[in-house]
Amino acid sequence: MLILKNGNVGIGTTSPGRALEINNALKLSNSGGVNGNDGVIGVATFAQGLNIVGIRTDGTHRKIGLWGSIIQHENIGGNAWKGTQEFDGKVGIGTSSPIANLDITQGKRTGSHPGVINGLYVTGNFGDSNNGVEFRHSNGTQGIGFGYNSIYATGTYGDQSLNLIPKGKGKVGVGTTSPQALLHVASKNTNYRVGKVRALNMAYNDVVDRHYGSINTSILADASIVSKAAVFAVSDLRIKKDISPTSSSEDLVSLRAIEVVDYKMIDSLADSRSYKKVIAQQLQSVYPLAVEKAPTAFIPNVFQPSTSIVRIQDDEYRLSVAEPHQLVVNDRVDVKCYPGNTSVVTTVSKIISPTDFVVTSETSLDDVEFIFVYGKQVHDLLSVDYGAVSMLNVSATQELAKQTEALQAENKALKARVADLERQVDSLEELKASVAQLQSMIQDQKTDDSSTMLENE
Repeated sequence: MLILKNGNVGIGTTSPGRALEINNALKLSNSGGVNGNDGVIGVATFAQGLNIVGIRTDGTHRKIGLWGSIIQHENIGGNAWKGTQEFDGKVGIGTSSPIANLDITQGKRTGSHPGVINGLYVTGNFGDSNNGVEFRHSNGTQGIGFGYNSIYATGTYGDQSLNLIPKGKGKVGVGTTSPQALLHVASKNTNYRVGKVRALNMAYNDVVDRHYGSINTSILADASIVSKAAVFAVSDLRIKKDISPTSSSEDLVSLRAIEVVDYKMIDSLADSRSYKKVIAQQLQSVYPLAVEKAPTAFIPNVFQPSTSIVRIQDDEYRLSVAEPHQLVVNDRVDVKCYPGNTSVVTTVSKIISPTDFVVTSETSLDDVEFIFVYGKQVHDLLSVDYGAVSMLNVSATQELAKQTEALQAENKALKARVADLERQVDSLEELKASVAQLQSMIQDQKTDDSSTMLENE
């Protein structure tokens, strides 16, 4: 140790430039620096409420405190931030090379990421309905989460709503930055087309770029749509061409050929009601204009629980069902996994028997307790345009109205003719009566003449 004339003390150095300069590490290995007052350096245990700058981690309540800044609480294992902090540059949590003002990463990043982004950037192995970035009420009951390509409700409540609340007279836009109604859904995928009204409550899990039917789709509903008012469709003359009158007589023939049937849905869990409607295949044979192919969908052609689940290897599982499954290799199959009723799309890799098959799944099924096999994916599901059927009915009704009017006119003419004939009959009856009277008079005259002749003789 060296003490200079100017009062500077040097330890490990012969030229201290400060009042105390140590050219080596500083180690406190016993309680020699202990002081019971606040704001000192010490190594032993202090009361939790004291503002202690601690060296080493021996003390139960050891903490490092910087006024208005970071407090490191050893006993609770975390950092508490007090006061106002200002950082010049970017802050990274879980990353040493942040790309945003605040960059948070959970797990190793893979794939492509932007070079620079303003504000906040968060990545992680998020689920679609859990383990995302969450904002909750302080009581933990309700909140909102941002997951893998989804926004979800979170919290301890079992049933929670997910609300979009614009401010004032604001609107909600999907696919547009300038919504024109309270809810404005703008379609930007001109290749994704479906029928106007779906005939089955199937799940559309994939979006495929194929041309089906004749209408772009903005809203796709798996169940009914309820409105307290009317539902309007744009039908302005100025947006149409090749306009020609329809043949109402032919439309009447088509309408009479449509079979209306009573039926129920195979998926009785989703819909147990009875229906009186049409079957798309039959309608297509007589009125194809009202039938369209929907995009990729899953149909309930299996619709039964799996009696066993056996893991073969990492991504392969053998499933068994009680009734024949009617599946083939490469079929994509929707299975419902419980608990949670999570839908998982699998691919049939092998058919073992009419009731046993092997599927590959990108999602692990190891922790699944029960599987319900819904059915396979199809690319030709037919949907019915009931609006077109209604218009056919209008045209056919107009034809019936014309036929009725013609029959009424014909009936009126027949009635007039009958009335004329009746008048003629009445005239004939009067003439007949007159003739009879005349005949009677003639007969009377003949009788009188005969009597006169006899008297003269």
